[in-house]
Amino acid sequence: MAVIGGVAVFAGASASAQTLIDQWNFNETSGTTAANTVGGGASASLMGGATFNGSGGVALNGTTGTGISLGSGLLNGLTSVTFEGWFSYTGAANNPLFSFNNNNIWSGTYLRFNLNGHSGNDYIEPISGWGGHVLNGTPLANNTLLHLAVVYDPSTSYEAIYVNGSLATSYSGAPADVPALSNYAGFNGSIGLSPWISANGYTPDDPYLNGTIDQFSIYNGALSGSQIAADFAAGPAPVPEPGTCAMLAGGIGMLLAGFRLRKNK
Repeated sequence: MAVIGGVAVFAGASASAQTLIDQWNFNETSGTTAANTVGGGASASLMGGATFNGSGGVALNGTTGTGISLGSGLLNGLTSVTFEGWFSYTGAANNPLFSFNNNNIWSGTYLRFNLNGHSGNDYIEPISGWGGHVLNGTPLANNTLLHLAVVYDPSTSYEAIYVNGSLATSYSGAPADVPALSNYAGFNGSIGLSPWISANGYTPDDPYLNGTIDQFSIYNGALSGSQIAADFAAGPAPVPEPGTCAMLAGGIGMLLAGFRLRKNK
């Protein structure tokens, strides 16, 4: 993390008026817990066959039960939001990238983003009471590290999809087409699995995601095109070198030792 003009800036994120409220860099090398780099933010949990790949990402193998749980209530109190991440994927149609749902899609309320779905396109699907505008993007390349940003702004009835820093598609329409985020308050966030998977025993059309997630971020507010382009240019958060943490700990220890010596004189 750096400080620019008094604003805290996390690796892979630009300084902006919008607030970074959650970010998972997946730099862990073992276990099933991914730390949130934003102070006080909830950790994410790896499920099923999800594993840290040791290179700053989580590998998802597409098998049943595999994904990442982000926890619940992440969208509480927001009026607009930007989802941003680095990922690659392989496989069949309609791969779920992220979803916010209450595990009961029969209520007709969820917010999700799928890859290679409608006519091979990626798309954002906000559903509230079976109403909402599905915004189709363009087919995304398999086996390629991609930067994705999804802007969802009910306050201005706007949706947008950015790929590798450039606007792919956007929509401005009637307020009813872009349901308020309060419809999704308290919902569970996840990566790599569809809201249809756990709904009342329903057998989904959507497979589990086969791919790698390198970073996932949530902003309170709608990022501008220039901010998203800057985030793409910055790249995902770097993976710390093996000796970095040890060197930092040693340096802190030396400072404390020096402090104690001065105090005891």
